[in-house]
Amino acid sequence: MSEDINEVLEVKSESETKESPQTLISASDEMKYPALRVISGIYKAIAIIVGIGALIALFYGLSQLDGGYRARATGTSIIISSLISGIIGVIAFLAISEIIKLFIDLEENSRKQIALLNKILDKK
Repeated sequence: MSEDINEVLEVKSESETKESPQTLISASDEMKYPALRVISGIYKAIAIIVGIGALIALFYGLSQLDGGYRARATGTSIIISSLISGIIGVIAFLAISEIIKLFIDLEENSRKQIALLNKILDKK
């Protein structure tokens, strides 16, 4: 069985003018779904911005701990809220970005598999 698959996947001779499915797939990979790739990058950038904002809020909260009772209470609540919202926000935005990339990769792999299956069926 593995010999049959290896025969099917061999590179075609130079006399054949038809392009192989692998050549067609690799040429069109970068052109598929550019908007989704941009959206994924935007979500990643938002995750970085949220992380930086959470760090700034954390340092601001730490600076408030030197003051009186109200300033310490405010500083403590800022620290806790910035840590929780920063961690959740960064993880959520990065997860959305990676899910979009996962869907793009899933489509590309499905397209490659269909091309290879069509090539196997054409050989028989």
